[in-house]
Amino acid sequence: AIYYRTLSPTITGGDSGEVMAAACSGGPAHPPGYPLFVALAQVAMWAFARLGDNPAYRVNLMCALFTATGVYHLHRAARIVTGHSASATLAAGMYGLSPLIWNNALQAEVFSLNNLMACFLTHLLVRYLARNDADDHSLAFLGAFVSGLGLANQHTLVLYLAVIVPAVFISGWRRLLSPLPLLACCLLFFAGLLPYSHS
Repeated sequence: AIYYRTLSPTITGGDSGEVMAAACSGGPAHPPGYPLFVALAQVAMWAFARLGDNPAYRVNLMCALFTATGVYHLHRAARIVTGHSASATLAAGMYGLSPLIWNNALQAEVFSLNNLMACFLTHLLVRYLARNDADDHSLAFLGAFVSGLGLANQHTLVLYLAVIVPAVFISGWRRLLSPLPLLACCLLFFAGLLPYSHS
């Protein structure tokens, strides 16, 4: 609700105009092209068409939803780590209301989707490390796919993956480093990169 009330009504500074032009024209933005964000922006312009004639406002709303969803996943991760709802709410609230995150939520920029991917991967990582069944690696496979999707949005996510991928493989090395599970992780990761085939 806070993001919605403070949402930018049109194009803002930075790369907002360029990514909006790419979404409207169907072409890529500047390298690396941000194909996932551009495709989702096109979906948002269609899905929120009843909200007015300004496509930038619709994409700005999409970015607000991305940020809100990221805050939700961070709350879930913090709840698992701390075991306390109040602590998780405080942590997620501090993140979601921090000036940079709040600003990213209000405009058509790739950062909101990047933040969502980082928060979602954090949630998946915490759930994977806290799993009860040591032989259950479904969250690792989902994480591999989401990692690929995240890199189809913004390459800076690789800095986060450099931390969490080793944590996953150290936790599940007995099974994940076997040929078939490792191949599955690789295939799912590359499947997440498929948006680049349309840029």
